[in-house]
Amino acid sequence: MSAWTNVVNSKGKKSAQQRCSQSALLSKSGDDGVRSFLSTFKTSPCTNFERHDYRKCNYYHDNDIRRNPYSIMYLPDDEDILSTAESVYHPMNYLTRICEEASNCPYGRYCAKAHQKSLVRNTAVARQEYNEHLSNMTLERKMHSKPSLGTYAPSLEKGLAPTASHNQRSTGWNMADQDHNLPKCSEYLFELPLDSKPWFLINSSNKFFSFLREMAMKEGLAQIEIRNNHWGEGEYGIAVRGSKDARERAVGELATYLFDPPSDFFVQQSKSLSSRVVKKLIKKTQSEINDMILERFAPHAFVEFSNNEIIICASNQSRSGDQIIYQVFEKLSFWIKQEGHDKFVDCDCCFDSFNLDEGLACRKGHFYCGGKDGCIGAMVKEQLERMQHQDNAISCSICQETIDTRSLAPHLSNETWLALEEARIDSKVKLRVEKLSHEFDKRLEAKIEEFMKEYGSLSGMVKVQAKQLAKQAQDDIMNLKCPHPHCRAPYAEFDGCMAIQCGSCKNYFCGYCHQGTETGSGAHSHVRHCLANETNNGSYYATPEQVKVAQRKHRTRELKKFLQPLKKDLQNATVLELEEDLNFHGIEKAALFEFGNLQREMEI
Repeated sequence: MSAWTNVVNSKGKKSAQQRCSQSALLSKSGDDGVRSFLSTFKTSPCTNFERHDYRKCNYYHDNDIRRNPYSIMYLPDDEDILSTAESVYHPMNYLTRICEEASNCPYGRYCAKAHQKSLVRNTAVARQEYNEHLSNMTLERKMHSKPSLGTYAPSLEKGLAPTASHNQRSTGWNMADQDHNLPKCSEYLFELPLDSKPWFLINSSNKFFSFLREMAMKEGLAQIEIRNNHWGEGEYGIAVRGSKDARERAVGELATYLFDPPSDFFVQQSKSLSSRVVKKLIKKTQSEINDMILERFAPHAFVEFSNNEIIICASNQSRSGDQIIYQVFEKLSFWIKQEGHDKFVDCDCCFDSFNLDEGLACRKGHFYCGGKDGCIGAMVKEQLERMQHQDNAISCSICQETIDTRSLAPHLSNETWLALEEARIDSKVKLRVEKLSHEFDKRLEAKIEEFMKEYGSLSGMVKVQAKQLAKQAQDDIMNLKCPHPHCRAPYAEFDGCMAIQCGSCKNYFCGYCHQGTETGSGAHSHVRHCLANETNNGSYYATPEQVKVAQRKHRTRELKKFLQPLKKDLQNATVLELEEDLNFHGIEKAALFEFGNLQREMEI
């Protein structure tokens, strides 16, 4: 979708909403403005079907859908983010950098970068705040997915078992409907419906259920009973019977073991699959999963899905759980190939087997695996520095075929993709500079050749003047002299300390820029801070090569000052007369010629 220009009102002025700044936008929600904004921005579809600028629209379009990061846990560099907007408008990234185009930003108040320094958020603080939110969110979910003493205490103290509706029970660990006329006594009944996996854990391993019953007894003589079809067909759970304190302790321990079963009774492994395969498997019923994948292992294994992963939990009761999981994965791979949902290929870099949509193949069929640590990312990183020498593109490492940059995006981490984009921009700039530099050098050579031809046709008077000026430049500039006007004694080239004392007048001066000083300490202080100092640390001392470079630059600066007042023909003729001296001291003639409008021609 292309970005349309701002829609203005009938008077040609932006509306009040468009004029609203970032600070005003965030202040509408008080102290928690960032969270309020990021919770809703581009999380709902746009219903405005007229032409408008999607960058300044609060709703999502084809390419900028977001989820609420405060209700759905994800990080800005996750592989499965829905769009670039999810990364740049993530709480860890939002407003952590200043916008360089704040005065004319195409995103306006909705820009992910701060338009005022006062709005810039500290990156470390932003990450810490979101990590704390993730921790709290995880704790909340565990509290809702596992019974806790705090959840049940109020109801139990009144002598009534907790209650919950049928819809609540379908979401996971919840409390069952109870008889509110239950008499107050020393023994209470607590009934707990279960999801499919906890029910599998209890029914697939007699040893595990015995372990839970023994645990309940140790926690205060509580008893655990199975409730099958207690609330309706296919709805099952357990009942915990015992005194108030015993039951509360038993329920807490029970939730812990069902949420994370001990490895003595169960083993669990996960495997990454393509999103296409996972979507097809999720649509299958439990009965269909049993027939296709589990078969005879159905009583001893349970299958669940998370993002682009399949997770298999197997019982260790009748045989090794690891063996069951291995055979189930083998059956899963066979089913995928048989159904033609995926084509497995070997990566030509790491030689591991992958689904075809888990990587990328060049036009000659060389396949590279993708993902955060995949071979595509490694190949891209390896080629970033030399992109300008390969047509500003990524190429196959085997056959050197160019790979479409857009096809790389789904297989790269956000960090690698941003590095690739920066490298492409840098490469374009360098290529442009090299092209302009080459064109300039060609024009420069042509101009110098033109000057050489014109020199022969100059009048005798101009040539005589040029020779006289060249002799003056040789005496006053090419021969280095003390800068003090009453002295002007020549001195030989040297190396060592650049705070120089004239051997004739005993005054001091800087060996870089030849500025005179009254004292030796003044000369040393000046050398340390001189703009022409060639050392990296502002040292008094310079190597012979650094001295040579400094003196060449000094002669060039002085020659330009000397030649500047002269007319073009006389200036260029003087430079040609000095050609031998210039070559001796390593000074480029091109730096001294008067080229007129050559630079202007280059810019055009």
